[in-house]
Amino acid sequence: MVDIYYYNKVYNNMKYKITESQFKKLVETAKIKPFTDADYDNVNPTQNKDTDFGKIKNLDDAYKAKTGQKRDSTEQWRQASGPMAKRLKDLQARLTNVLQDRYMGKMGTNRPIIPADKLGKIGNKQLAKTLGKYGMEVEIKGKTFSYGNTKVPENTLVVNLTTAFNCPSKNGDCQWGKRCYAHQTEVQYKDTEYRNLRNQHTLGMLSVKELLELVEAYIESAPNRIKFIRIHEDGDFQDQETLEFCDKLAGHLNAKYGIQTTAYTHRVLDYSNINNMTINASSYKIKSGDRYFVVVSEEDWNKIPEGLDFSGKDIPMQSIENGQKIDTTHGTYRCPCDCRNCMFCYRTKAQNGEPENNMISVIETIH
Repeated sequence: MVDIYYYNKVYNNMKYKITESQFKKLVETAKIKPFTDADYDNVNPTQNKDTDFGKIKNLDDAYKAKTGQKRDSTEQWRQASGPMAKRLKDLQARLTNVLQDRYMGKMGTNRPIIPADKLGKIGNKQLAKTLGKYGMEVEIKGKTFSYGNTKVPENTLVVNLTTAFNCPSKNGDCQWGKRCYAHQTEVQYKDTEYRNLRNQHTLGMLSVKELLELVEAYIESAPNRIKFIRIHEDGDFQDQETLEFCDKLAGHLNAKYGIQTTAYTHRVLDYSNINNMTINASSYKIKSGDRYFVVVSEEDWNKIPEGLDFSGKDIPMQSIENGQKIDTTHGTYRCPCDCRNCMFCYRTKAQNGEPENNMISVIETIH
């Protein structure tokens, strides 16, 4: 631990210089234990200081004029942020060298290649053909994490731990099933699936310190000040150990940067001691979720009043996947499918004004 930390209170965009004892108090408030092997060498967690926003806008306008589409914000940052882009590129190269040595030593091989039969299922045919021929190199490069997506604004860091096709929730009762949008994205874009596949097989090889360094580099280099982290745009928690590690990481990032972490999950794990993440669950089998997502038909979705209803009124609906009625006794929220203007699921219950001990059903439909 260094003596001085800077705590970015992102909601009023201010920076506070605090002592180590004050930082430890923040960590205690976040209900986590510090990462014992994480040293920071006087790196100030400031964001955006080397980003050329004028250049980003010019590149963005030129791309939109040519294609009619908005450019990916991670690509914007790579082309315009100068020293910060070099920092992350150098870090990824260094971590790649470390992981390759680590992997070759463990496997007793002189080639840092993961064989195709060890990679799991691959949805994109072109990617499956390529990796089936060559395997996948152990490396960290390109876009490990991303800033926002078509629904979520760029102030959100998106972290995927598995591919959609290797999602641990594919146990037959996932509400989305074959309609999974993550499947569709990975089938259509091989780069997306390749990124998730690299994350799935490489992030677990990193030490705590190395993973923290990578995540914090993305936060501090972001083209927008990061206010939220979303875990699982694609995939889900592999196991209880991964869940608990993510919660500890979320507490650390909240204490250091004031960032709120949210996760979507269908995994029936033990969430009773998960204190630092907002858990949006898609199964009532999951205990201690902050709120629950339910997929219903468009007809039933239209019957639900907009906003929250804590009157205790039960709205009978049939869910798509099993025909069972959905419990809405404790309040429902009709998902507008517009995260950029809503962010309901990215905030804590206290921030939303939700009853602490009541369950909210977030009702979603297929549009």
